[in-house]
Amino acid sequence: MSNPAGRPPWSSEKFNDAFWSKCEKTVGCWTWQHRTSGSGYGRIKRHRKEMPAHKYAWEITFGKVPDGLLVLHRCDNPLCIRPDHLFLGTQSDNITDCAKKGRHPKSKLTADQVREIRKLRSEGIFAKDIAPRFGVSLGTIYHACDGRSYRWVEGESA
Repeated sequence: MSNPAGRPPWSSEKFNDAFWSKCEKTVGCWTWQHRTSGSGYGRIKRHRKEMPAHKYAWEITFGKVPDGLLVLHRCDNPLCIRPDHLFLGTQSDNITDCAKKGRHPKSKLTADQVREIRKLRSEGIFAKDIAPRFGVSLGTIYHACDGRSYRWVEGESA
C-alpha cells in the first residue's frame, strides 16, 4: 500500500476525520479537546502508537517530520493543532523562539498570557474555563494567579 506524502502508515481517512473532529476550530487556534500529556500537549493513540496531536496534524497535512526536527507552535498554544500555526525546527530553534517571545524555556505561559489570566480570574472567570484557552492545567492557572509561579510577572493578581 502506498504512503502518500510520507504520512504515518497507521493513518486513514476515517481516523483523520475523527482526529480533526476532536478539536475546536476557531478563527485562531484549533484547540485539541481530547487526551493530553502532563505537559499540556494533545496526545493521540492508534494501534498502540502514541504521539503528540500537533505532530500528527503536521504529518497528515505536510508529510513526515524529518529526523532531528520538531513540530513547533507559532501561537505558543500546546493544544493547538492548526497546521498553519505549526512549523518545523530544531530544539535550538525552539529555545530561540521562546526567548524571542519572552518565555522562559520551561515556562508554559508568556508574561502577557499570565497578565490576561489574572485579569480574567479577577473578573470572576473560572479557572476551568481559562485553562483550555491557554492549553495549560488548572494548577498552572491557580499558581499563576496566587503567586506560586510567575512571580516575575508584574500585573494583576486574583
